[in-house]
Amino acid sequence: MINVKIIFSPQFEPFQPYLSLPYIKSLLTQYNIESSYYDANIDFYLWLFKEQRNRLLENNNDRRNYLYKNIENAIASIKSKHTDLIKYKWAINVIDGFLAEISPDGVSISLSGMGVGNRFSTTDIKNYLEEETNLFSSFFDSHIEKLFNNETTHYFFSLVVIDQLPASIEFARKIKSINPKAIIVFGGAAIARFYKRLIDNPFVMSVVDILNRNEGYKAIPEIFSIDSEYKGHITPDFSEIEFDKYLSPDIVLPYLVAHGCKWGKCTFCSHHISYEGYRTSTIDDVIDDLKILKSKYNIDYISFCDEYLTHQQLEELSSELLRYKIEIKWSTFTRAEPAFTKPEFTLKLYQSGARVLYFGFETVSQRLLKLMMKGNNSKLYIPILESCKSSNIAVRLDIMIGFPTETYEEVESTYNFIKDNRDIIDTPFSSYPVAIFELREDIPAMNQLVELKVKPLKLMRGDLDEQYDFIEENHKQIDKEYWREKLIQFFKKEMSAELIVPNNKTHQLVLKDYYDKGNIDLPITSIDDSISNKTCKIKEDVKVKCNGKYSLLSLSNGGCIEFNQSLNPLIEQLTKGISIRKSLNQEKNFKSETIYKLLNYLYRENYITVN
Repeated sequence: MINVKIIFSPQFEPFQPYLSLPYIKSLLTQYNIESSYYDANIDFYLWLFKEQRNRLLENNNDRRNYLYKNIENAIASIKSKHTDLIKYKWAINVIDGFLAEISPDGVSISLSGMGVGNRFSTTDIKNYLEEETNLFSSFFDSHIEKLFNNETTHYFFSLVVIDQLPASIEFARKIKSINPKAIIVFGGAAIARFYKRLIDNPFVMSVVDILNRNEGYKAIPEIFSIDSEYKGHITPDFSEIEFDKYLSPDIVLPYLVAHGCKWGKCTFCSHHISYEGYRTSTIDDVIDDLKILKSKYNIDYISFCDEYLTHQQLEELSSELLRYKIEIKWSTFTRAEPAFTKPEFTLKLYQSGARVLYFGFETVSQRLLKLMMKGNNSKLYIPILESCKSSNIAVRLDIMIGFPTETYEEVESTYNFIKDNRDIIDTPFSSYPVAIFELREDIPAMNQLVELKVKPLKLMRGDLDEQYDFIEENHKQIDKEYWREKLIQFFKKEMSAELIVPNNKTHQLVLKDYYDKGNIDLPITSIDDSISNKTCKIKEDVKVKCNGKYSLLSLSNGGCIEFNQSLNPLIEQLTKGISIRKSLNQEKNFKSETIYKLLNYLYRENYITVN
């Protein structure tokens, strides 16, 4: 009898369940195949917090002692209904600081990623897994009853990112050592993306029986030699999810309306590799599912994880949510379509629960947008932002630097667009990720090398990689790293997101809704004349040292700053707490502008508080 165990391995963000587990279980049910699933990722994090905590007492110092004492409080804070964004930032710092300190040599663990050496190197992964005390082996041994079952015939590993590969390999070989007849299947978006590198890799294939790059609806009939494919609607089965484990103040459930991208033309995108064309559920099926999820699990938040939802789909979705009075708050990826310029449309989205919309703006250069085949009209950007702001919807604007043939003038125009329109961009809980163009195997741009004046060189990061280094022929390349850093520094120093927006979209959605309900007060975002009556003071979790000149050590995030002796009087005052106006009046050696810059830097980098 066939019995399948679906495993989601570490590492992925531990803030909400990942959809592949409940989706694949429901899909297997259509074929009458018995299955269960296990989110090893969230348990891995909880295991690290508990079982690896004592490692901080080895070679301990002030910071490690601080993290040891505060990790439990930080986790509790992340899972509480936040009213204080400063405390939230503190908790994130402590958790990431804890993970950095307990990471073994050659391994880097954080809330947002995990690297085993060079994560794209078979050699680095193999060398770490050969250590008997590797974390994944220890975790498997302590969770063997959840990862292994004598009745299980097939183990499906769902890999969405390459970071999950080391743990998946270790779990697979442990399972094989107990039951050599077990069938190991690796699938998911990461397998589709890196398939060409993995299928010919002896180390990987030594423990994998089936490496499947297809979507579940195609993969399952192939694996089990079933003649027909089920292509109908799937209602995800969340019944095995342990909701209270996730690091979020409220449960956010992922949901997929459509498989694939309705647009599907962007030349830089590799998401098409993960899907077989485009399939969508009807809005009636979606609404029925949301009714079930709302009533069965009492959830208030849905993260639509589609490649993007069209304005027509969002129009239908919002109409039905309002019609049936389904009270959920939600976020989704979408495109810069003309409908979003209309305040009546965005207001309807907000009334139906939309709190954050994710747009891929990329650039304001219409020439580049045409080369990208993005389908955007940059003239719509300002009306879209104005419409979202008027409707109280936060946005995430993805920006791309260094698309082939981009000129200095074009990248400067994008920078100036953000700087000049900050009043409609920098709204509460909006964010602005900045990426550098990557020339990856199988993206459409690989078929446009002549037009883009690009010459691929070699794979950049290791034998598992699919990203190429490249040169642009007959074109003066812009300094991509410089412009990316310039944009990021503008966001960090001038805009509010650094102090307001969580670093993950799960918390972004939840905290945006808390703010809209009046449960969160926004922190002061800039120290200037308007708040000169406030008092600045060095934070309690910052250690102050003075050996002729002051240095500040943040115990929560490990940052350390050493000051010139001429600033000693100011730092001395900050240890006691001083009014901003007083600090300006007493510092005769510095211009007020200089003092403001210093105070803003210390404030944004979590060294001082403002009260």
